[in-house]
Amino acid sequence: MLKLTLDTSCFGVDSKELEELMKICEDGKIIIQLSPITLDEMTRDHPKKLKQYVEYLRLIKEPEIQETKEFEEIANRAISIHSSPTTDERLIQKMTNPDEFVKYTLKHESTFNDVDIFAFHVITKGDFFVTKDERGFIRGGKKELFENKFNTKVRLLDKNFIEELKSNL
Repeated sequence: MLKLTLDTSCFGVDSKELEELMKICEDGKIIIQLSPITLDEMTRDHPKKLKQYVEYLRLIKEPEIQETKEFEEIANRAISIHSSPTTDERLIQKMTNPDEFVKYTLKHESTFNDVDIFAFHVITKGDFFVTKDERGFIRGGKKELFENKFNTKVRLLDKNFIEELKSNL
């Protein structure tokens, strides 16, 4: 049975594809897993979505993992792919402007969470890492880098992925 790890971004917008994915899971054809970080982010950032998807969360497996050295190594390798380079000058500008500093800090917290969710996926040997975060995981050759370096599949949650998934069931 295929095991999918959903990134928090999958829950951030209304999506027919997410509903369809949950139906496939409910039918017992796939396993969907969430990292503890995904659940924390949903509680903090998307409380209405959490309420909307609470019925589905019963279906989602949340394996217990400890942050081991292997987990940290995977997260460190993943962050080099996920993060866009920032020049020192841009960083200094952000750090000296209080409003920009808050935005910068929140963005990078999200980046660290993203790579921890991905590391969770790799450690638990998921088949597909599913996301709506094109900038962080798909564009600019990132999808291929993640797939090649971590021997996994990264997919955008869209109609094409649902069709691909159904053809593999």
